Amino acid sequence: MSEHELGFFAALWHRRRWGPVPDYALVSGHRYYKYPGCLTLRIVEITGLSSLKVVRAMAIADPEPTLRADDKLTAALEDDAPDIAPDFRRGVADALRWLLGTNRRAPGSQKRWPRSRPRPEHADAEQHMLLGRTMDYDHLDQQGYNGGAECALWWALGRDDELYPSLARPDEAEDAPQA
Repeated sequence: MSEHELGFFAALWHRRRWGPVPDYALVSGHRYYKYPGCLTLRIVEITGLSSLKVVRAMAIADPEPTLRADDKLTAALEDDAPDIAPDFRRGVADALRWLLGTNRRAPGSQKRWPRSRPRPEHADAEQHMLLGRTMDYDHLDQQGYNGGAECALWWALGRDDELYPSLARPDEAEDAPQA
């Protein structure tokens, strides 16, 4: 990290404890939290709090998230995109199953999920966790899976029209002439 890059940091104290030195200090000394989701994920991992509580505390929660209808989620789950990497597809499928209530593990925080279906605000919080996992160097070996799950939640929250945007909008050549 250079002096020109911005990052995030946090100081955390246990409940009902206050002092000049925090119990946990997450600063950019050894790790660089470039995105709020990276820091949020680390706070959830350290404290054991729910992703929704931490996302709300950091004021990055969508105030009114909405999810696509179940029939759209089910149709997306049945859609097979053969040109997409298997890990990415598995991440998409696991996130969609979680939204439909058949996967018992939250895709971003990796916490066991109760039998209830997640609400839109849970999907928003888990999307932040997945962004953190995708951008964190400690999770590079799972980047394809986490990227797929993050993409699925992003789509399910209505933030993109296409579940697989790279298939719908292929990248233009970098050296294409400018008009």
